[in-house]
Amino acid sequence: MAQITVRGTALRQLPPELGVLHIRIDFGGDYRTAVLEQAVHLQTEILAQVRSLIEAGNAVRVVAPSIHSWTDTDWSEPESEKGQRVTRYRSGAPIDVWFTDMDVLGAWIASLDSSEGVKIRGITWDLTEDTRSHLMRQIRMDATQDAITRAGQYATAAGLGDIQLVALWEVGLHHSGTHDIDLVANDVAEDGRPAMTPIELRPDSVEVRVVVTAEFEATPPDESSRPSRGM
Repeated sequence: MAQITVRGTALRQLPPELGVLHIRIDFGGDYRTAVLEQAVHLQTEILAQVRSLIEAGNAVRVVAPSIHSWTDTDWSEPESEKGQRVTRYRSGAPIDVWFTDMDVLGAWIASLDSSEGVKIRGITWDLTEDTRSHLMRQIRMDATQDAITRAGQYATAAGLGDIQLVALWEVGLHHSGTHDIDLVANDVAEDGRPAMTPIELRPDSVEVRVVVTAEFEATPPDESSRPSRGM
């Protein structure tokens, strides 16, 4: 039997249902205790605001690790030969908030913009878990069917018979040890989740893509269909 290996793909685009805001609390100074207190105080204030947003139905989730501290080494006078190495203390932590109301998201970003110690890192536009789960089931089926269709077309072009699926792999799981490349546009991750982007409150559609590699065996053409040889 002949072997045919193909790639099947499927892509869907939907308007985003969630805007995940990524911010970071970051304070620096000469005194460890003062810097830490500033960071903890600001985190407490922000989380109180987020709890109110969640209670109002404008957000659904927040992830906020504990504040941590570290030190940096700098020069007291960078442009002078008399400069001395000094230790600077820093404290901070990231905060991620999942918004369902994009107008409230924009207003909250504006309110944070002037806050000392807050750095806005970007937004991830995403789908709810229910929507994504349903969508992934559909496009996995579509990607598999695409592979079957492709393999059948190659078999026909090569003058072969019926095809039979032997193996099916998701991206990166091929038994040869090599990694298939998921050619996904717009910085979408392999699991279909979009990567973080700069601040943009008019998002494009969320793209979810599935890529599979499928291996088939194709039977030789029917012996009866071959022209008989002259004696």
